[in-house]
Amino acid sequence: MPAIAADIRKGPTFLYLEVDSLETVKAATAGMDIYWPAQTTFYGSREIGVKDPAGRFSTLAHFEKHP
Repeated sequence: MPAIAADIRKGPTFLYLEVDSLETVKAATAGMDIYWPAQTTFYGSREIGVKDPAGRFSTLAHFEKHP
């Protein structure tokens, strides 16, 4: 990802977390740097990637629960 290529070279932490509500996460992460705009993946999750003030990269994913 070109947007974070320089930061990756420094060896940051990456997290992938499944969440109950992506809309709640988007509200809670307002003001953080977005490196992966909200989008639907080929494997069916809706995801957003944020960089927190400490420099950690987190991808937050929501999967629709089917009955």
